[in-house]
Amino acid sequence: MCFLAAAALVAVSALTAAADVRSVLVRIGVRGAALRRLAERAAKAPGGMSASAAALEQSISELDAAGLAPDRLAKLLARQPRALPPLLSHSPAALLAALRDTKGLPPAAQLIAAEPLLLTLDDVKLRAALDYLEPFVCAANRSAAEFVARQPQALLWRAEASSPVLETLREMGLDQRAVDRVSRWSPARQLASGDGARRSLSWLGRTLGLEAAALGRLVASFPPVVGLEPARLAASHAFLASEAGEAGAVAGLVP
Repeated sequence: MCFLAAAALVAVSALTAAADVRSVLVRIGVRGAALRRLAERAAKAPGGMSASAAALEQSISELDAAGLAPDRLAKLLARQPRALPPLLSHSPAALLAALRDTKGLPPAAQLIAAEPLLLTLDDVKLRAALDYLEPFVCAANRSAAEFVARQPQALLWRAEASSPVLETLREMGLDQRAVDRVSRWSPARQLASGDGARRSLSWLGRTLGLEAAALGRLVASFPPVVGLEPARLAASHAFLASEAGEAGAVAGLVP
């Protein structure tokens, strides 16, 4: 009985913490489906009871001081829910200070707005990421900071087969063959952001009427497509349609 009572107490406490976080999210402007998704993330966040509204309030305040206003943060979290859990478990102050102190980087708020998943880093991971990037860019006589200024998602690169792009492919329901192909074709994995890949694949799905299985075949046959902006895809589609008609355009883009 004591065990059941303790379990019930933990469950109620976790729900209360999630509800408190939800109220903070509402205050900064998160609404609708985005609010539901983020509240679910809060309920599942590592640390359980430590995922408190107080920690989120502190994170919001520190980001605001760095130039990322709460209403702008709300839009970023709605766009990328995976950026929320770190704000519930630890302060971003060390990351913000490290970004500020790294010569050649744009303001932290600008970098985070371009790639919200930078919030999953801390100062130690940031330094490791910059060190990891250095050999890739030194041949072009550029510093890692200069490269990151143009490609903020590069700070999320890892030697292992995991990246925001691969996670996005999985979230969108593409099969493992497509994920593996993009993982092996490093430029597609590394030069595209998770949000960028989602925009490209969403455009293809809407314009060509492709479900996840067909998108998977397309990505597996041509991995670079995940790094192409919708405007470039639209231009290719328009050219093919003018030359071969709509059916030919679809056939030219879809394997």
